[in-house]
Amino acid sequence: YDGDGSCVRVKPQESMIKISVDAATFQEFNASGIGMVARDDRGDVILARTMFLEGLRSVEMVEAMAVKEALSWIKNQRWQKVIVESDSLVVIQAVRSKVHMKSPFGEIILACRSMLREQNTVSVSFIRRSANMVAHELARAAYSFPDRIFDRSSVPIGVANILDKESY
Repeated sequence: YDGDGSCVRVKPQESMIKISVDAATFQEFNASGIGMVARDDRGDVILARTMFLEGLRSVEMVEAMAVKEALSWIKNQRWQKVIVESDSLVVIQAVRSKVHMKSPFGEIILACRSMLREQNTVSVSFIRRSANMVAHELARAAYSFPDRIFDRSSVPIGVANILDKESY
């Protein structure tokens, strides 16, 4: 698992896409948010996405849902050669494990494993929060921008500011 635990953004190999995902919980609104950003091998944003989920769930559950949603997005976009990055070590380890967990969390993990088997050019990787700030900001923005898809020119200002500061 090359690149696991990276503290800084690492460019994907040529012709690969990296999708960084993160989750946020909004306890005061009994809701959660998911943010994801797809980038090409130059680090340029292809698309970014927010999802707003009614009902409060555990952080681990929402992080697992974020990976699952990213895998569905990859399938729907017909993207090939993709790495999905998450700063949730628990989720990445669970997806890679063969252990069956009889729980709602386990069912989401099972769905992730199934999608990864179907899409054999897709993998998952763990990154540190410091390398996942764009997805983190998108997850937080899901409350203000629920269920939206953005291109580089339309991302929320907080996300644009982070993108402007990043470099490979």
